[in-house]
Amino acid sequence: MLYAASLPDNRVELTRMEPAINPHSLWLYAHILLLVYWLGADLGVLLLARAARRPELSFAERAFALRMALQIDFTPRICFALMFPVGLQLVRSGGFAA
Repeated sequence: MLYAASLPDNRVELTRMEPAINPHSLWLYAHILLLVYWLGADLGVLLLARAARRPELSFAERAFALRMALQIDFTPRICFALMFPVGLQLVRSGGFAA
């Protein structure tokens, strides 16, 4: 991309700039997003499992906490499985591997 910049003496200077969004930054964003979803959902499952062990809750509330934990537990498994291939793509797009 070319960008024009006017100088004080009425000349125009053209400079070449890199685009803000490139494949490497997209892979980096995806990698960070996977890490956040992986750890965040794992924390949610941990908190729900602890809530299911509390004796002052009714059976229905504890069963609901366990059902929610089982449904949420699918997200960290998917994110964990995708971390390695996205990490490899990140390394390749950054020029760290051929």
